[in-house]
Amino acid sequence: MRDLTRHRESLVRKKGDLKREIIGSLDQHGIKVPAEFKTNFSNKFNEHVRKLDVFIINEKLDLLVTTIEKLKNVEAVIEERYGKDDEVELMMTMPGIGIVTASVLKGEIGDIGRFQSFGNLATYA
Repeated sequence: MRDLTRHRESLVRKKGDLKREIIGSLDQHGIKVPAEFKTNFSNKFNEHVRKLDVFIINEKLDLLVTTIEKLKNVEAVIEERYGKDDEVELMMTMPGIGIVTASVLKGEIGDIGRFQSFGNLATYA
């Protein structure tokens, strides 16, 4: 579980990095995206940027699309493997805690019995 949730986090970081790189490349090329496409990385935005036919930007968009697909795959596996886990379901009863956050918490904490007290768990966290 820990490896899977850490892999997801790595993909989320890569996705953000790619978006920042694409925006930076657009700026470097002096490309201003029209207001109608301003919602970064919507389908309309991506189609507009691809039509500009800038090789490096298209390559980065390809990587971004692939990264998003991989991220969805990982999230589906997390849901499949841990969506019915009793401890994960219990954590998900807290407001703001979904399947991913609950899986991260369980994966990182591991066996709660290894902590001598709640204070030790809090210190670890």
